[in-house]
Amino acid sequence: MQITTLIIAVAGLALSLVNTLTAIYKEFFKKPPKPYLDVYCDYAYWRYPHKHNKTQCQIDLTVVPHVQANMVKKITFINKKHSEVFTAFDDKSNYVHFYKIEENLYGEKIFSKHSFARLKELITETNKANRKDVRNINLPENFAYSFTLCEKFDGARYPDSYEDLPSDGWHIQILDSYNEVFEVPIEFELTNN
Repeated sequence: MQITTLIIAVAGLALSLVNTLTAIYKEFFKKPPKPYLDVYCDYAYWRYPHKHNKTQCQIDLTVVPHVQANMVKKITFINKKHSEVFTAFDDKSNYVHFYKIEENLYGEKIFSKHSFARLKELITETNKANRKDVRNINLPENFAYSFTLCEKFDGARYPDSYEDLPSDGWHIQILDSYNEVFEVPIEFELTNN
């Protein structure tokens, strides 16, 4: 009888020790899962007006935060294939930042509806009420948020002209509120509209 009692007492002590160590590990040593974003490029259109030194692009993205709610702090458009895309004399750069998104143009092929000259008017005037600052994008957990990035770019500036803009090698990088960068490659569909 005493051996049984001793075995039960030792087993109880071992279980309580395991439970205590597990609780200490969970409370002090185990890191909570890290929030992350899934970023998808749904559509990407690229057009040149006449020469290849000016372009417009439309990128439809979907962003889904996981683990907990998140925010977008910055959206960067970067070319990883070419080191000098946006240049002014000695200032070499292969990236630009998007500061505004279009909430109501997602899924629309706006190049087929608006000429190269009219697109700037659409974005800056007609659609102004639906433009949102990038830093104000709050993302509830597991909620798919879709939006459009639409912009006009000029190639690298030289004393006599602009350099052509490449349509390949592009990526979108999204910096979240936890200072993590999430990236998606962009494969543009060239259009003449």
